[in-house]
Amino acid sequence: MNLGPELTQNPEEIRFTQESISPTLSKPKPGEKTAPHLDALVALLNTGKQRMTDFPACEIFSIEDPLTQEVAWFSLNNRKLYLAKKSHAPQMNTQLATFAEILGDTWKYTSTSDGYNYPKLSSQSDKASVPTGLLGQFRLFLEAEKATFDTQTPAGMAQVYDDAVQRFHLTCKR
Repeated sequence: MNLGPELTQNPEEIRFTQESISPTLSKPKPGEKTAPHLDALVALLNTGKQRMTDFPACEIFSIEDPLTQEVAWFSLNNRKLYLAKKSHAPQMNTQLATFAEILGDTWKYTSTSDGYNYPKLSSQSDKASVPTGLLGQFRLFLEAEKATFDTQTPAGMAQVYDDAVQRFHLTCKR
């Protein structure tokens, strides 16, 4: 896989991090009052009126299971990944997430299927869900690291990053 600043990747190789997502994009398109529903965008993608490569890049990262050495890619942009998978897009624009983005979003890691199942479309977030599998291990590890090291300092952030790379072979932008 090309790990350059932006890459195109098969969405089927990427897992979800969340148990639920908002059913609409966060912002309306220019000239529109409301944000489009994700399923309406899937319909546009399916008819060819829009392509997944028209969307901005989806931030992704990978971790390796310490027991099996299986590498798993996860998305920080679950709505974009939902669109890509539901429309059976062969490719989508991706870029490596920064470590600060990964660390800042740990509270969103709520997938109870280790990222395999589609998230529920809901206005109510499912932040009480406890993630399972590799994603759950990674979230617990990061939360313990954040409790141990001051991630507001460069030294603390560097220590947590180094520990994540060592334990999970994390692939992201530093």
